[in-house]
Amino acid sequence: MAEEKKNKAGNITISVTSGDFPFHLWKEWESDCKKNFNDIRWAKMWSDHQAAQREKLWASLIEDIESIKLELAELKEEPKKDVVKTFGGNRNE
Repeated sequence: MAEEKKNKAGNITISVTSGDFPFHLWKEWESDCKKNFNDIRWAKMWSDHQAAQREKLWASLIEDIESIKLELAELKEEPKKDVVKTFGGNRNE
């Protein structure tokens, strides 16, 4: 559930309610929020969101790197000398 508010300066803010957060995980999250974000929950939520987006980017980059490694390994392989090459593909494989 989200509740929209407008302050005196005309800025709009959103209050967000989260339910069924496992207690032990909440205590960990809240402790990090107090320690690293001066107990400003929206700042921690935004930071967590940005970290999740970076994690997706890193995962994608790692997949791309692995794909490039495989392609490079194929390029470095010695060509087979006893293979007859045709337009339809290699024979004798």
